[in-house]
Amino acid sequence: MRDTLLFGSTGREYLPAKFRKSFRILTVRMGPGREPDFNTWTDGFRRLLGPRWDAHSFDLLNVMCALRAADRYFGDQGMFCSRRKILLAVHVTNASRWRRLAQPLSKAVSALSNDVLEFYPLQMRIIPGIAMPGDSQPELKLPEGGQPDCVCLFSGGADSFAGAAYLLSRGRRPLFISHSVGPVSGLQKRLFNDLIERFKWLGPQYLVQLRPQPNTTRAFARHRGKCLYWKPREGLQRLRSAFFFSIAGIFARALGLDEIFMCENGLVAAAIVFAPIDDSSYTTRPAEPHFLRAMESFLQQVFDMPSLSIRNPFQYMTKGEVLADAAKLGLAESLFRTVSCWRSGNRGLRNCGQCVPCLFRQLAFSEAKLPPALGHNRYLVPIPQRRWRRWRSKELGRLEDIREYCRMAVKRGLPFLMAHELSAVDAIDATGGPVYCRKPNDRQKLDEKAPKKTADVILRFARATLQRLQ
Repeated sequence: MRDTLLFGSTGREYLPAKFRKSFRILTVRMGPGREPDFNTWTDGFRRLLGPRWDAHSFDLLNVMCALRAADRYFGDQGMFCSRRKILLAVHVTNASRWRRLAQPLSKAVSALSNDVLEFYPLQMRIIPGIAMPGDSQPELKLPEGGQPDCVCLFSGGADSFAGAAYLLSRGRRPLFISHSVGPVSGLQKRLFNDLIERFKWLGPQYLVQLRPQPNTTRAFARHRGKCLYWKPREGLQRLRSAFFFSIAGIFARALGLDEIFMCENGLVAAAIVFAPIDDSSYTTRPAEPHFLRAMESFLQQVFDMPSLSIRNPFQYMTKGEVLADAAKLGLAESLFRTVSCWRSGNRGLRNCGQCVPCLFRQLAFSEAKLPPALGHNRYLVPIPQRRWRRWRSKELGRLEDIREYCRMAVKRGLPFLMAHELSAVDAIDATGGPVYCRKPNDRQKLDEKAPKKTADVILRFARATLQRLQ
C-alpha cells in the first residue's frame, strides 16, 4: 500500500502529478474562516501585525498549521511502532528557501516526538495578497514606554501562570501569546486579570489570544472518486508545542524581540522515563532542552535571526517549587483555578486527576504545602490524601512506578543519577541564565553545569514525592 501524503492546500494551487502517482493524497484545505478544513486565522494575524506581517510569517503559519493537521491525522501502529512517518506537502511563497529549512524542521520534529517528517515545499504560482504586509495600522497596540522585552507562552496551566508571575516579578515585560480555542479562552482572560491585579502596570493588551484551529466537522478530500476523510485520529497531539513556538516566533520577529519564554518545571523538561513501559514516543517532550535547542535553530533560520533564543527559567525547579514561588506573590488562589489536564477539552475546564499532568499537579500542590483545592476545579478522580494505594484509578500502576523510581533515586543518590539517568547524562541548558539577563550567558558553561543541576532537581522531586506517597 502506498504511503499517505497530507497536502496542505492554501488556495488554487494544484499538487504536481508526480505526487499523485507516488502517494495516496489527503488534501486539507487551509485558510482563514470556517469554510476551509483548517482555519489558519491568517487574517487575524495580519490585522494584529499590520505592516509587520510578511511572507516569511505567512509561510511559517501555513506550514505549521499543516503540520498540526498531520499530527492529528497520522496515528501510530501501537506501542512497539509508535514512531510515525509523516509526509507533508505545502505551497509556500519561496520554495527554494523552504527546501533549505526542511532539514531543521525535521530535526525539531524528531527531537519533540521521535517522528520522521518528510516535508515537500511547493512553489506558489501566484502569491496571495494576504501574504503581503497589511496597509492599515496594526490592531496590536501597546502603550508608549511599555514596549515588551520578550515573548512568553501563556496557556492557562499552573506552570504557565506561575511562569508569567515569575517573569513579571523579576522585572521582565513579556508579551503573552495564547492559543485560545473554546472555553480555555475565558480561563486565560480570568487568570490574566489576576496578574493585572497583582502587577498594576500590566494591561489586557499584553495578552494576545490567537485562534488557528481545525474545522474537524468537515470532510474532505477525494482521490480517484474515493473519499479520504480528514478527521482526528491521534488524541495526544505530540507536535503542538512546535506550533505554539512558531506563532510566538511570528510576534517576536514582528516586534523585534529575540527571547521566547516557555515556563515548564524541570521534571517535564527532563522528559524522564519512570518505567520501561513509558519509554516510547507517547512521552511528550514539550520543554525537553534538546527539542528547545532544535526549535530555536529552526526559527533562527526561518526569520534570519541568529540572536533568537528559547528559554525555560524553570528547568531546574520542581513543580512544587514553581507553585510555592507563585504563592509567595499572593497568587495561591489563582493557582487553584489553573487547568493542567490533557482531557480538559473533552470534560470542560476541570482536572481529571488521572492523566500524567494531573498526577504531577497533585504531587506538586502537596510539595508546595498548598491546601486541597476545594471548590476550585476539584479533580474528578483525586489521589486520596491517605492510603493512596486504595486509589480507584487505572493509573494507580503509573503512580506506583513514579514512587518506585523516586525510591530508587533517593537510595542511590546524586552520583548514580548523573551516571545512569539519561535525562541528566545528556542534559543541556535551556534557561539561558537568570531571567534578568537579556542575553543568554555563556552557553557552553551553562551546558557543563546542566547534568548536575538536572540530577539535583530529580532528587528534590523524589524526596518530596516519597513524603506524599508514604
